[in-house]
Amino acid sequence: MTSAPHSTKPLPMQWRVGMDCRNHHPLVQKDGTGIATYTRLLAADNERLGLGTCWLAERPPLSWGMNWTQHCKASLTAKALMDGQGCVPHRFYSHAIRQFRRTGRLTEVSSGQANPFDFMHWTCPVPVFWAGGPNIMTVHDLIPLLQPELVGHKPNELQRILEAHLKAGTCFVTVSEAVKKDMLAAFPSLQEGDLKVWQPPFPLSAADEEARKKAPSPFPGGGFVFCGSMTPRKNLSRLIEAHGRSGTERILHLVGPDGWKAAEALKAWANHPHPERVKRHSWLSRGQLLRAVEEACALVFPSLAEGYGYPIVEAMALGTPVVTSSHHACSETAGDGALLVRAHSVPDLTQALVALEAQPLLRAELTERGRRRALKLQDVSRWQEKAYLEWLHGLRASHAS
Repeated sequence: MTSAPHSTKPLPMQWRVGMDCRNHHPLVQKDGTGIATYTRLLAADNERLGLGTCWLAERPPLSWGMNWTQHCKASLTAKALMDGQGCVPHRFYSHAIRQFRRTGRLTEVSSGQANPFDFMHWTCPVPVFWAGGPNIMTVHDLIPLLQPELVGHKPNELQRILEAHLKAGTCFVTVSEAVKKDMLAAFPSLQEGDLKVWQPPFPLSAADEEARKKAPSPFPGGGFVFCGSMTPRKNLSRLIEAHGRSGTERILHLVGPDGWKAAEALKAWANHPHPERVKRHSWLSRGQLLRAVEEACALVFPSLAEGYGYPIVEAMALGTPVVTSSHHACSETAGDGALLVRAHSVPDLTQALVALEAQPLLRAELTERGRRRALKLQDVSRWQEKAYLEWLHGLRASHAS
């Protein structure tokens, strides 16, 4: 498959896209969550496509005398937005969430001068609306709504935020076809034309490669590696149990911080027949993480629910075999480039670990298939990108009329 052209129409160079800094600040944050990674990739792709990015960041807490009413009335200046400086009041997003919980209304943001950008792209669901042009919102998953037992969020809050944005005319982007189907099923009033699938291209950047080469190995290679927070949706209890049942002497490295109900995974760890064969690493630098994945026997990512699955793509690009879930977004992302297992089945997970340890030919095959899949995902992103840019033209034209 060859990469699609970026667009069939020339992009106006004056187009600028506003992006929130709720989960990522480009000046101070280099690592972060999956949403932070998405935001960083989206900004980089905007720049590559000739779309300027204006960061809608929170101001430092300088004006302690201002109350919330004054904060809401504080206008935004085009210069502050263009410079990427703080342009909404300190703790603006926290206040907006509290206001939404009380009133059910979105907090409207406007500019006191000419609109500093042509689109506002909210990188995750927030109860805030830009009054000066088309609003676009990325929905990474509907896990709090569809599987609330896996996360510590109120399921109705996400639904209410999305419904409020639907009424306000916001258009939506999802990062996978699986999440798009979830959105269309959960919100019958949502028109397919107001929803696009686009995952920005996910190559390992030159900075990633440099960091990986310079970083020391955080632990000896050859083990099994998991990346992510310790929460029920990551399925760590079953993974740890499967590792114990497999009898493998390869270390299982759990890379990531404690999350909601981390105690469940810790209990499974305590019941492991050889608990010394499981190691915790609450944080690694970006370079160390890439180095650890590259040197692993396999990345094991049997998540019960994901919107996309960045660790899967990273591991495949690095040539590391991947074991992941055979359903929803994980299987969509992995395609034929990984060993797919039923995430709820401890025997399936156990069998996968045993096979990877005992069969070097299987590991070599998964390495090759994974690399091909990572390259194919780049092409898929380019085709999605073409449709996304055409969509932006349509949104801008509709708003202008």
